[in-house]
Amino acid sequence: MAVGRIKSSTNVVFGTTEFILNGYNLAGSDTRTRAGWVIGAGIEWATGSNWSIKAEYLHLDFGSFDYLSPCTNVAYCKSGNSGQAVGEAGSWSTSVRAREDVVRVGVNYRFSNL
Repeated sequence: MAVGRIKSSTNVVFGTTEFILNGYNLAGSDTRTRAGWVIGAGIEWATGSNWSIKAEYLHLDFGSFDYLSPCTNVAYCKSGNSGQAVGEAGSWSTSVRAREDVVRVGVNYRFSNL
């Protein structure tokens, strides 16, 4: 089992020369604490009387989640005939797939021969 705090932010800017969505700026963020799973493997080699070298690989998966990023510049974000800002009528949807791969290498020294 793994637990992680996932932070994501989105900032989508369309230039004023774009035919569709010109001048739109859509921004949002989300932070979530997620539980997930982890799998990994490692190995350690003794290189001398008290020294060893180790390597480890971990793959963590916290699943996925979505959040919306509303329009932040209402002057540009009027939608069609309704007069609603895009942030009210629709938003940019961000999908986050939270996965991480970790590789660790290290050197250990054992202080006693117990």
